[in-house]
Amino acid sequence: MCHSVPIYKEWQILIENLHQKNYDKIMHYSFNSNPLFGHNKLKLIVSKLPKDYQLQTID
Repeated sequence: MCHSVPIYKEWQILIENLHQKNYDKIMHYSFNSNPLFGHNKLKLIVSKLPKDYQLQTID
C-alpha cells in the first residue's frame, strides 16, 4: 500500500494514476523553522481556549 503525501499537485496526480485506488491519503504536518507566527501569538490563541481544553504534543 502506498502512503501519499505529495508536495506538488503534479505528484499527487502521478501517484493516484500510478497506484489507482491502492493508496492512502494522509495528513502531513510541516514543522517549518520559519513559522508564520511566533510564541506570543500562540500564547494569545491558547489563552482564549476554554479552561477544560488540553493541549497535547503530536506523536
